[in-house]
Amino acid sequence: MGMDIHCYIVKNKEYIAEDIFDGRNTEWFNNMMGDGNNEVYDSLPIKWGVSKETPDAFSEEFNIDWCFGFRYLNVKEFKDWFIEKRPDEDAGWVTQYEAWAYEHKGIEPEYLRKELTKNDVIEDMKFIVITNQYDCSAWLYSYLVDNNIPDDATIQYCFDH
Repeated sequence: MGMDIHCYIVKNKEYIAEDIFDGRNTEWFNNMMGDGNNEVYDSLPIKWGVSKETPDAFSEEFNIDWCFGFRYLNVKEFKDWFIEKRPDEDAGWVTQYEAWAYEHKGIEPEYLRKELTKNDVIEDMKFIVITNQYDCSAWLYSYLVDNNIPDDATIQYCFDH
């Protein structure tokens, strides 16, 4: 069963932007809940619950009966974290062919190896940096910047099945 995110930008108990994310991305949602595999998200300054900046109607609409994982964070803190940590980037060793396929065809390697073994043929390996097109933190960062969202606003979100 899939999971949906309900993501709003709020300030002074008013909506600046409503339901900004349309789609499903279990990996990113898990990271935003603190249950994901990308350890970079461990340093994201997420707070639990509903922010005091969020309109009262939010709590009424997304009641506890069908939503869960209420979280929020400050826009500036998110943007600073994103610039510093770049959770959408990763690096590792791949074969020369995998590096070529990524660089020329945009085919992301299935697995990035963090270290080589004594059995690896170094001439066949290449260390590359990739951008994970499925990590939605880059999308959220761009949304905030492109829409001139104030740094003192709050990102409020929750999930449902």
